[in-house]
Parts: sequence; C-alpha cells; structure tokens
Amino acid sequence: MYYIKCDGYSLYDPLDRELVLSSPTLNLELNKIGSLSFMIYPTHPHFNRIKKMESEISVYQDTKLLFKGRVFNDTVGFYKTKRVEVEGILSYFNDSIIRPYTYTGGVKDYLDFLITQHNEQVNEHQRFKLGRVTVVDNNDYIIRANSNSPKTWSEIDEKLIKLLGGYICIRYETDGNYIDYLEDLTDTSTQSIEYAVNLLDLENTVKSDTLATCIIPYGMTLSDVTGYQSKEDIIEAIDETRRKISELNNSKEDIIYQYKHGKYDKYADYQNDLKNINNDIVDAKAELHSLNYALDQWDYAGGGNKAETRVNIKSVNGGVDYVYDEKAVAKYGKIYEVVNWDDVGEPSNLIVKAREYLRGAIKLSSTLTVKAVDLHLTDENIEAFNIGDKIRVYSEPHGINEIMLLTSFSLDFTNPSSFQFTLGKESSSFLDSQITAEREISNNNNRIENIIKDMDTTNGKIERNLQETIQHLNSVIENSEAHLRTLLREYRKSSDMEDIRQLISTSYQQTADEIKITFDRLSSTITDDMEGVYQSFESISKYIRFIDGDIVLGEVGNDMLTRIKNGRISFEYNSVEVAYIKDDKLYIKSAEFLDHIKIGRFAFIPRANGNLSFKYLGADEEVS
Repeated sequence: MYYIKCDGYSLYDPLDRELVLSSPTLNLELNKIGSLSFMIYPTHPHFNRIKKMESEISVYQDTKLLFKGRVFNDTVGFYKTKRVEVEGILSYFNDSIIRPYTYTGGVKDYLDFLITQHNEQVNEHQRFKLGRVTVVDNNDYIIRANSNSPKTWSEIDEKLIKLLGGYICIRYETDGNYIDYLEDLTDTSTQSIEYAVNLLDLENTVKSDTLATCIIPYGMTLSDVTGYQSKEDIIEAIDETRRKISELNNSKEDIIYQYKHGKYDKYADYQNDLKNINNDIVDAKAELHSLNYALDQWDYAGGGNKAETRVNIKSVNGGVDYVYDEKAVAKYGKIYEVVNWDDVGEPSNLIVKAREYLRGAIKLSSTLTVKAVDLHLTDENIEAFNIGDKIRVYSEPHGINEIMLLTSFSLDFTNPSSFQFTLGKESSSFLDSQITAEREISNNNNRIENIIKDMDTTNGKIERNLQETIQHLNSVIENSEAHLRTLLREYRKSSDMEDIRQLISTSYQQTADEIKITFDRLSSTITDDMEGVYQSFESISKYIRFIDGDIVLGEVGNDMLTRIKNGRISFEYNSVEVAYIKDDKLYIKSAEFLDHIKIGRFAFIPRANGNLSFKYLGADEEVS
C-alpha cells in the first residue's frame, strides 16, 4: 500500500477518507530524477501546507521510503483545485554548479569530488553523502575537465553515466541521503509478471536509432595531451631541445678533454661530472622523443594549427580514423557515430575504447513496455515491484520467458491496473547469431572435409572408415539440428524471423532424408539479408548431398563418391557402381590385393619365390 506525506503530514492514505488525492502518479526511471504529480482539493485538511520549493514530499510503500522530492510547480484551477508537481531530490544537484576544473584519478574519488563541490554550495537538507561505488575504469584512472561551469547533475550524467555506464541510485538512510554508483543492479523480485495472472498488456519495441557500424573515436585535445597550444610551439620546442642536446654533447667532450689533460685532481670528480652530463643528455633525448611523438599526433589529427583538435587513431589504424564491424557493415551498411573520450590521450588506448564501444553499438536495443497489476496491492505477503528490480516476464502466447530489468514505471495509486512498466534489455541482433551460425557451419565444413580426405578405399579399411564416416555424419546432422533449434529459441520472439522459424520447425518434424529441403528453403529465405550464411550452406552441399532420399558423400574434383541408401552402401567411380555393401556382405566387381586374402581360418599367402599358397591357419595362428 502506498502513502504520501508532506513535511511529515499525511496527504494520501487509502484507508482514510479525508486524506484523498486525485490521480496521485509516481514516475521513476533509472538514472533520472523522477517525479510525482497529484490533484488536491481545497477541502483536504492539509491543502495549505504545500509550499512550492519548500515542502518535502515523501512516498512510502508500506513502511519503506520510496521517493522524496520537492514541490517545483503548482497550478490552481477555477474551482481552486490544485495540481501539484514534485521532482525527486536528485534535482538538488541542479542547484549547484561545478566551477572550471581538471581532475585525474579514480572513479570513486571523482564522484566524491563532484558531491563535495555540490555540498559546499547548498543548505544542509540539499546535501548528499557518498555511498557505494562499484563502477571502475579499466585502468582505474580517468581524466575529466571542464572549462565552463555546468550544473552538477549535468556533469554526473555526461562525465560518469554516459561515459562509464552504471546506475546512479539514491539511498535514503536515517543519517542522510546517500548516492550509490553501481555497475550492476542485483535485486531480483520474487514476484513475476505472467500472462493470465497479472499481465494486462505489453508492447515490445526494438530500436535501431542507436545502431552504428563505424565508430570515429576522438580523445583529449592536442593542447591537453602535448601541453602546447600550436604546432609551431612544438616545432620551436624541438629545435630548442636539439640545441640543448648539442650543447650537452659539447660539454661532455670538454669534460673528457679536461680529464685527458690533467685538469681533474680526483678521478672521482671526473666520473661524477661525466655521469651527470650523460644523465642530462638522456633526459634531453627523451624529451625530444616525446616532442616528436606530439608532433606526429598533431599531424595525424589533421587539425592544422588548432589547439582544440583531438587525438585520433590514425597512427595505430593504418591511417584510418574509424573502426568498423565487417559483418555489421555488410548487413546494415556504413552507419557512423562520433564518440569523444575526454580522458584518453594515447591512440592505442583510444582504439581499444572504440572497439569495445562498437561491440555494443552494433546491437539493437529491445524495450518491453508492460501494463500489469502489482500483486502486492492485493496481498502484502507478495513482494512489491521496485525500480531497478530484475523481474521474470512470462507470456507463452507472446513467446516471452526471460528476466528483464525494470528501468522505469508509472503508477497511479488510485488505479492499480494502470501500473505501467518499462523493462529494458540489450538484445543481440540477428547479426550476432549470423556470425555464430557461420562459425558453426565453418567448423562442420572442416570436419566433413577431414572425413572425406581420411577415407581409405583399400579393401582392408573400407568397413572401419565407413563406420567412422556414418558416425561423423550423424554428429554433423545432430549439431546442425541443435544449432538451428538454438536459432529458433533465440529468435522465436522476433516478428521478422517468423517465416524462418516456421520453416525450421516444420522441417525438423520430418525424417532426416528431408534435410536437403530444409537447407534449400532456409537459404532462399535469408539469401538477401545473410549472404554469408547462404554461401556457407552452399559450401556444405558440395560435400554432402541429399538426393531422392540418398546421402551422397563426395569431393569436388574427385571421381570417387559414396552413396548411402536404405539397406545398401555403394561406392561409385565415374558414376558407375564398382562395389557395394548389403546385408552384411561386400560385393565388388574387381579387386587387387597387395598382400594376402584371409577367409575364416584359411588364407591365400604369396611366397618369396613368387608362388601362391593356400593355407589353413590354426586357432591362434595369424598371417605373417
């Protein structure tokens, strides 16, 4: 049950007829400030206690404090009914600014720095305390700077959430309001959303507005990286350093000259002076190397003489300033996105960041908007839904059965059936399974080729190799079937894959001799969008063919092939059957035996003198 209070006074209590509000609606979303709105009538006992920008409004879920905020807007209508709008206390971060700064260090210390800057500018009730921080940078070292004076919340959003991900969460404690910055949310709700139980409506949206197949990454500005404001400044510093190195070398030669001509009374003094001048030369050469590297960076950035030009990846990417995914480009085309990393100054680190970002950018995001009843409102023993919960959603008619993150919800306390959730997840696009399928098919191709290359047509090994071939073939078929079933399960919820799903499920209800039909229909269904997969299936057909119920094994360019049919295994040469196995017997038109023939306990054995012996073998005797 939900309750609303204003500065400690009850505004809404569903069990009290006097404490009535119209349409009290709470809207919460991860990494957003959150809001509450309601209508209050002049007959309400606490109508006049609500003060804009002064009153603190609290929402309780039973005894749990769910939301705190301040009144930022109220509107009084013709009949003096007041509409009140409340913003969450994260909006306090919009009351302060961050003055120009440069920061280097860890993520936790950076958030602490921002909170400290905020707290120094606001009153006690607007302050926050640093809570748990589990988000880290790969190197646990970030660089952040701003020459302007942004709002604190803007800086948190732009410099932490958007660059590093994670979730900014408000935690209400008795000693203050804590800010947690968490890499992942781990609470799993014991209550699920189920069809025919509490699910009222759903809408699944797959968006491509964030899709990108080519990423152009930019790092720090060249002036921040090099410490110089122009290319000319670097060139001037290089010339000066070269002159310095030349002078140091002259000084070194002078020290050696003085030693050779007896100018040093003590050898130790000479050694000390020589050591110092050598150290100075090494330092100067290191400085020259850094300056030349900075000049190269400036040239690669192609920004001429502009200090605001940023570091790019041309120097570590073959002169190209972007990274791309070959499979995604083949499927969707080239879709560019520019991404800035203000804390990255090394091109080698920048390209790593870009590739990591690209892996997420080529995926389509799936959002499930659900209208459901929170069963906690009907039974207090059932756990209520909370923002950030992981919830199992099950609806057999819609083909949904998975755990999803509750990213936002909107609830009118007076109308539980209006409880609307947004559950989000990053779903793999069909491209990911295309790549997986191609790898699987490639592995199967290699295995089939190895089977055929290893076939030995000599009489003594026919049966053993035949059994191995059949076993491998069955394994290939089973693996292909299992993989296609995996594709079916993974994409049974995607409307654009419905035709393929039906084709696959139909084919595998048939017997194995119809697999060829399955491959052909699948290829024709996805040729336009999945050329790579089509080619891979065609590659399989070169080695395994399913003709009129027969399984044919062959190799392109080889006149030998093996045909497996019901009750008979044939071996053909130039399309003529030369041998076959039937009813546990081998039939062959002509045979050449290089050593001997053994029939039961008798054997034909060639002698050294060229004669042929027909010999009975004893119980334990073998042909030698």
